[in-house]
Amino acid sequence: GLKVFLKNSTIPIIASRDTIYALEFLGIIDSAYPRIYIDEEETATLGDMEISSAKTSHDCLGSSCFSITIGKEQKVAVCTDLGIVTDEVKALLKGSALALLESNHDPVMLRLGPYPAELKLRISSNEGHLSNAVCAETLSELFETGTNRFVLAHLSEQNNTPEKAASATRAALMDKGAVENEDYILYVAPK
Repeated sequence: GLKVFLKNSTIPIIASRDTIYALEFLGIIDSAYPRIYIDEEETATLGDMEISSAKTSHDCLGSSCFSITIGKEQKVAVCTDLGIVTDEVKALLKGSALALLESNHDPVMLRLGPYPAELKLRISSNEGHLSNAVCAETLSELFETGTNRFVLAHLSEQNNTPEKAASATRAALMDKGAVENEDYILYVAPK
């Protein structure tokens, strides 16, 4: 969708050097398109926003997740395309008022689903995507450090349902004694 979006916009792309390189190589942007490079452990400033990144273990060039801090007070983290949640990703997520995290697949649905065996292995690998259980565990850890707004994103159309993703997160937060809509807010992004 980026190519279509950019037809009517000159908003700069904020991404790792490897991602920008891949976008140029694929012809999605040209070398003159405005960009802001942000590689792991770097911070970019746009107005009153600070944008930080952490490298993710996904199997594509320059895969990263980001946090955006507005006015040094409200931090939002966006992390999809993770194979695993590394210490760097955990550090980026920590302190977020809102965390959007991948809850890509239910392992049983993936195992019994229509994908070829090779793709199933890729998805469930350390370079693939997070399962509902790993997402839920990560969000419950974030809850203990003060994050209380969660968005589950990047759900597989074939290997997950919004109900399964939300149920896993609710169960993990319930184990921490948290009550939905009192202690935390949970939203499942549309596929």
